[in-house]
Amino acid sequence: MLYFALWILFSTGYLISISRASNGLFRRVFPWAVLLLITGLSGIRWATGTDWESYLTFYESGGDFHDYMSYWHFELGFKFLIWLLHFLGIGYSFWLIILTFLVLVIKFAPIRDRPYVAVCFLVLFGSSMANLFPTRETLAVSLVILSASYLVQRRFLIFIFFIVLAALFHSTAIIFVFAPFILRASYRSLVIFALVGGILLNFLLYKIVAVVATQLGLTDLLLSAQLYADTISGRTSVFSIAQKVIILLFFAGVLSKCKDNMTPFELASVKLTCFGLIASMVLESGSQIFNRLTVYFVSFEIISVSALIWLYSKELILRKSYIQLLTLYVSACMFYCIRFCGLLASYPDLYYPFETIFQSSHRAVY
Repeated sequence: MLYFALWILFSTGYLISISRASNGLFRRVFPWAVLLLITGLSGIRWATGTDWESYLTFYESGGDFHDYMSYWHFELGFKFLIWLLHFLGIGYSFWLIILTFLVLVIKFAPIRDRPYVAVCFLVLFGSSMANLFPTRETLAVSLVILSASYLVQRRFLIFIFFIVLAALFHSTAIIFVFAPFILRASYRSLVIFALVGGILLNFLLYKIVAVVATQLGLTDLLLSAQLYADTISGRTSVFSIAQKVIILLFFAGVLSKCKDNMTPFELASVKLTCFGLIASMVLESGSQIFNRLTVYFVSFEIISVSALIWLYSKELILRKSYIQLLTLYVSACMFYCIRFCGLLASYPDLYYPFETIFQSSHRAVY
């Protein structure tokens, strides 16, 4: 019921944002209202799947600065932030609110003045339940998206700074250093790069990591690489491939009609999304762990798809093509509703149960 209500909210936001009734007040108020709703829901929930047990255990482990920083499992930036919050006496619920707030605010910072933010929530809902259950990797993804806005402005030092900062929360973010090469490539070269790079990573990545870890004496990294190589298999999902192909076809169909009204950052987001979608189709067949790498490119979908949906909707309104507009609206809403249902079926432990602070069995956590 909660998920259905949120879907109605986000799809209504999309409808209002393209209507004549949409004005500056709506564009300012709606994103903040939704942001507060999501952060509030994040703060009252506890159980979101088995992955959160390690987060909770670490948060409440106690000890001094050295105890937190010497913990084996997480990156330095994340460990420092948790120690700081623990030192300040911040409870776990409030930490979840802070994390969700940071993930969404940083992610939307580069497009805060664009008129399609309401559409972004629809896309974000269908692709990740609007980051209602954030992790340190989702924070790293947000920082990477922010870094790309500086890359487009050719402010390379700030771009590198945010990449390094993101890697301090999730080390896989370092993969985004290849973004400048992707943005300089033509679309034809991008497709070749994604396919060839994906195939090479499938065959060589674990071997390269093992060699480097052995030479540098990084035992933990070596053990992790061996564990992932032995236990995490690849998959070929027709549903996953189909939804990626649909997005690519949508780009092919409307990009030429909208690109004159798009900012350089939005055009870059389209190219990064294309690269991520194509590469992920190759890499997922080798190992599902590669999702941790492609997510830094695929996540630009929330900007690229949202911008194209909104701009194409406004063009259809100007042309008075209301049947096409209705078809686009219904198709976008249903597409992301079906995608979320697919997520719910594939990863039910991330969304159910939605155990909260109001359930007596978990009050002791807070």
